[in-house]
Amino acid sequence: MATLKWFGWQLCTGISGNLAPEYAVKAIDNSIVTVKSKERVAKQLRRFKDIHPEIRFIYLMGKINEQVVFLVDAEISGTENYSPTGSEYLDASSKLKNIFQNGIGFVEGPIEDKWGSWVSAHAPIFDESTGNIIAVTGIDIDA
Repeated sequence: MATLKWFGWQLCTGISGNLAPEYAVKAIDNSIVTVKSKERVAKQLRRFKDIHPEIRFIYLMGKINEQVVFLVDAEISGTENYSPTGSEYLDASSKLKNIFQNGIGFVEGPIEDKWGSWVSAHAPIFDESTGNIIAVTGIDIDA
Protein backbone atom coordinates (compact mmCIF):
# COMPACT_ATOMS: atom_id res chain seq x y z
CA MET A 1 0.00 0.00 0.00
CA ALA A 2 2.88 2.38 0.77
CA THR A 3 4.20 1.94 -2.77
CA LEU A 4 0.77 2.68 -4.24
CA LYS A 5 0.48 5.83 -2.12
CA TRP A 6 3.97 6.99 -3.15
CA PHE A 7 3.13 6.33 -6.81
CA GLY A 8 -0.15 8.25 -6.49
CA TRP A 9 1.63 11.20 -4.86
CA GLN A 10 4.26 11.33 -7.59
CA LEU A 11 1.61 11.25 -10.30
CA CYS A 12 -0.59 13.89 -8.69
CA THR A 13 2.17 16.40 -7.98
CA GLY A 14 3.56 15.89 -11.47
CA ILE A 15 0.17 16.52 -13.02
CA SER A 16 -0.46 19.62 -10.89
CA GLY A 17 2.91 20.99 -11.91
CA ASN A 18 2.35 20.27 -15.58
CA LEU A 19 -1.17 21.58 -16.08
CA ALA A 20 -0.95 24.60 -18.33
CA PRO A 21 -1.45 27.34 -15.70
CA GLU A 22 -2.94 29.77 -18.20
CA TYR A 23 -5.76 27.31 -18.89
CA ALA A 24 -6.29 26.51 -15.23
CA VAL A 25 -6.43 30.20 -14.27
CA LYS A 26 -8.85 30.94 -17.10
CA ALA A 27 -10.93 27.91 -16.19
CA ILE A 28 -11.22 28.96 -12.56
CA ASP A 29 -12.32 32.57 -12.43
CA ASN A 30 -13.87 33.27 -9.03
CA SER A 31 -14.86 29.58 -8.96
CA ILE A 32 -16.85 29.87 -12.18
CA VAL A 33 -15.59 27.60 -14.91
CA THR A 34 -15.95 28.81 -18.48
CA VAL A 35 -16.97 26.14 -20.96
CA LYS A 36 -14.08 26.69 -23.40
CA SER A 37 -11.39 26.71 -20.72
CA LYS A 38 -13.02 23.81 -18.89
CA GLU A 39 -12.86 21.66 -22.02
CA ARG A 40 -9.17 22.50 -22.53
CA VAL A 41 -8.35 21.49 -18.97
CA ALA A 42 -10.54 18.35 -19.16
CA LYS A 43 -8.75 17.36 -22.36
CA GLN A 44 -5.39 17.84 -20.67
CA LEU A 45 -6.53 15.73 -17.70
CA ARG A 46 -7.73 12.99 -20.06
CA ARG A 47 -4.29 12.94 -21.71
CA PHE A 48 -2.66 12.35 -18.33
CA LYS A 49 -5.15 9.56 -17.67
CA ASP A 50 -4.37 7.99 -21.07
CA ILE A 51 -0.64 8.04 -20.31
CA HIS A 52 -1.20 6.57 -16.83
CA PRO A 53 -3.99 3.98 -17.13
CA GLU A 54 -3.71 3.16 -13.43
CA ILE A 55 -5.50 6.46 -12.74
CA ARG A 56 -9.24 5.76 -12.52
CA PHE A 57 -10.40 9.33 -11.90
CA ILE A 58 -8.66 12.68 -12.32
CA TYR A 59 -10.25 16.05 -11.59
CA LEU A 60 -9.83 19.59 -10.31
CA MET A 61 -11.63 20.70 -7.17
CA GLY A 62 -12.35 24.04 -5.59
CA LYS A 63 -13.98 25.35 -2.46
CA ILE A 64 -17.14 27.45 -2.70
CA ASN A 65 -18.97 28.61 0.43
CA GLU A 66 -16.99 26.13 2.55
CA GLN A 67 -18.03 23.24 0.29
CA VAL A 68 -15.53 21.19 -1.70
CA VAL A 69 -16.80 21.05 -5.28
CA PHE A 70 -15.73 19.59 -8.58
CA LEU A 71 -14.47 22.22 -11.03
CA VAL A 72 -13.29 20.07 -13.94
CA ASP A 73 -13.75 16.33 -14.34
CA ALA A 74 -11.86 14.28 -16.92
CA GLU A 75 -14.85 11.97 -17.31
CA ILE A 76 -16.99 12.65 -20.37
CA SER A 77 -20.01 14.86 -19.66
CA GLY A 78 -23.21 12.86 -19.43
CA THR A 79 -21.55 9.57 -18.50
CA GLU A 80 -22.41 7.71 -15.29
CA ASN A 81 -19.28 8.76 -13.37
CA TYR A 82 -19.13 12.39 -14.54
CA SER A 83 -19.18 15.04 -11.79
CA PRO A 84 -20.61 18.32 -13.11
CA THR A 85 -18.90 21.61 -12.40
CA GLY A 86 -20.01 22.97 -9.05
CA SER A 87 -21.32 19.65 -7.71
CA GLU A 88 -20.40 19.16 -4.07
CA TYR A 89 -18.13 16.31 -3.06
CA LEU A 90 -19.99 15.11 0.02
CA ASP A 91 -17.28 12.68 1.18
CA ALA A 92 -14.51 15.29 1.52
CA SER A 93 -12.11 14.42 4.34
CA SER A 94 -10.80 17.06 6.74
CA LYS A 95 -7.46 16.96 4.88
CA LEU A 96 -9.22 17.73 1.60
CA LYS A 97 -11.21 20.56 3.18
CA ASN A 98 -8.05 22.03 4.71
CA ILE A 99 -5.81 21.89 1.63
CA PHE A 100 -7.46 25.05 0.32
CA GLN A 101 -6.12 26.97 3.33
CA ASN A 102 -2.84 25.24 4.15
CA GLY A 103 -1.69 24.30 0.63
CA ILE A 104 -0.36 20.95 1.85
CA GLY A 105 -0.88 18.12 -0.61
CA PHE A 106 -1.51 14.62 0.67
CA VAL A 107 -2.35 11.00 -0.11
CA GLU A 108 -5.02 9.08 1.77
CA GLY A 109 -6.60 5.72 1.59
CA PRO A 110 -7.86 3.33 1.01
CA ILE A 111 -11.01 5.41 1.34
CA GLU A 112 -14.48 4.63 0.09
CA ASP A 113 -17.04 6.80 -1.60
CA LYS A 114 -19.97 6.19 -3.93
CA TRP A 115 -17.56 5.45 -6.80
CA GLY A 116 -15.49 2.76 -5.06
CA SER A 117 -12.44 2.19 -2.85
CA TRP A 118 -9.41 4.37 -3.64
CA VAL A 119 -6.02 5.63 -2.81
CA SER A 120 -6.48 9.33 -3.50
CA ALA A 121 -3.81 11.97 -3.95
CA HIS A 122 -4.43 15.72 -3.92
CA ALA A 123 -2.05 18.56 -4.75
CA PRO A 124 -2.72 22.31 -4.88
CA ILE A 125 -2.37 24.46 -8.00
CA PHE A 126 -1.09 27.94 -7.21
CA ASP A 127 -1.68 31.13 -9.17
CA GLU A 128 1.87 32.10 -10.13
CA SER A 129 1.18 35.83 -9.87
CA THR A 130 -0.53 35.85 -6.45
CA GLY A 131 0.55 32.63 -4.79
CA ASN A 132 -3.09 31.85 -4.00
CA ILE A 133 -4.46 28.33 -4.36
CA ILE A 134 -6.74 28.35 -7.39
CA ALA A 135 -7.63 24.65 -7.46
CA VAL A 136 -6.62 21.22 -6.24
CA THR A 137 -5.73 18.37 -8.56
CA GLY A 138 -7.08 15.01 -7.44
CA ILE A 139 -6.44 11.50 -8.70
CA ASP A 140 -7.96 8.22 -7.60
CA ILE A 141 -6.30 4.84 -8.06
CA ASP A 142 -8.11 1.56 -7.33
CA ALA A 143 -7.17 0.39 -3.85
